[in-house]
Amino acid sequence: TAAVDQSNRKVVAIAVTLADLDREFAGVIVGSIAWDRIGVKLQNLAFSHQEEYYTIVDRDGNRVVHPDTSLVGQALPPDDPLRQGLVGRAGVDWGRTSDGKQAIAAYGPINQLGWAIGVKAPVSSVVTIGDQTTITIFTIVALSMIAAAIFMSVLSARASSSVKLRPQEGDSP
Repeated sequence: TAAVDQSNRKVVAIAVTLADLDREFAGVIVGSIAWDRIGVKLQNLAFSHQEEYYTIVDRDGNRVVHPDTSLVGQALPPDDPLRQGLVGRAGVDWGRTSDGKQAIAAYGPINQLGWAIGVKAPVSSVVTIGDQTTITIFTIVALSMIAAAIFMSVLSARASSSVKLRPQEGDSP
């Protein structure tokens, strides 16, 4: 669930129920992830010399992570390729950067949340005439990002399943 913590940072709260060996409710573990910190980590992965950047959007198409913090909370344009990730698709397509430059965009779903993640880079900084190596590297990075999104979805699915408590030696049943 998207929320705000005591420091007024945008976070996602995660709650996992705990069950005992009889599958009876035993408690809840709650944690939160600050999206600004995740955004910084993602932007560190991007090739800044190619003006590449990552975006995460919620199920309504609103930006949750974006390097231009003034765009966080704002909706993606209706024709943005990242919207394909919101319907469960992963791929690479043409699009526009947030400042209107023609771009190559790779996107993928974050299934458990119904969100999407994408990376964009202006075509002018990625593709030069005869630069097959750059295209190959960008494709590898895009496919790696899609694989990371799938990994995050699987990890999220495992975290959302109930955690069973096991009695310690000497504990009475």
